[in-house]
Amino acid sequence: MQILNNIIGRSTGYITRYFGWRNWSVLHYNSVAENIFLLFYIALRDQLYSYEYIIDLFIFIAFSMFSTTYGYLINDFADKELDALHGKDNTFKSDSVWKAGVVVVVFMTLSIVAGMKFVGNPLFLPLWLCWIIIATFYSLKPIRLKERGWVGLLFVVIAQRVLPTMLIFAAFNHLEPTDVGIFTAYIFFRGLSSDLNHQLEDYQKDIT
Repeated sequence: MQILNNIIGRSTGYITRYFGWRNWSVLHYNSVAENIFLLFYIALRDQLYSYEYIIDLFIFIAFSMFSTTYGYLINDFADKELDALHGKDNTFKSDSVWKAGVVVVVFMTLSIVAGMKFVGNPLFLPLWLCWIIIATFYSLKPIRLKERGWVGLLFVVIAQRVLPTMLIFAAFNHLEPTDVGIFTAYIFFRGLSSDLNHQLEDYQKDIT
C-alpha cells in the first residue's frame, strides 16, 4: 500500500509540475480554452448535437492542452540556462537536460496521439505541421524566432492564436470563409495586443 501511495504521489507531482505548468497556464493561456465559444458556435451553426461531436470536442480539448503544454515546455527547455542566469522561474530548473527532453517528447507524443483523430479532415494536417514547426523553432536554435524582434512577435501570435483558431475550424470541418475570416482576424488582433503587452512587461529583464 505504501508503494502504491508513493507511486500515486509521484505521479500527481509530475502532473502538477509539468502539465500544471506555472499555476495551470495550460488552461489560462490556452487559445482553445479562451475561445471555446467557437466550438459552441460551430455546434449551433452546423446543428451538431450528437454524442460523436461531444466526444470529438473533448478529444480536441485534450489535443489542445497537450499541444499548448508542449509549446510552453519546449520554450522552458530551450531557455533553461538563460533563465537560470536571469533569475527567472523555469519548469526544468532542477532537471537534467536528458530528463527535460524526455518530458517534452512525452507531451509531443500525447499531442500526436490525440491529434490523429482529426488528420483526415481537410487542411488539418498542414495547419498542424505549421504549428509544430513554429512552436518548436520559436525557442530552439538555430532559428530561435523569439530573438528576431517583430518577426518573432508575429510568429508567436500566429502559433498561440491564429493557428489554434484555424485548427478548430479544420478539425470540425467548418470552413465557411466568412466565419473563418472574421473570427480569426478578431482573435489575431486580440492576441497581438496581449502578447505586445507581455513583451513590454518583460522588456527591462530581456534587455539586461
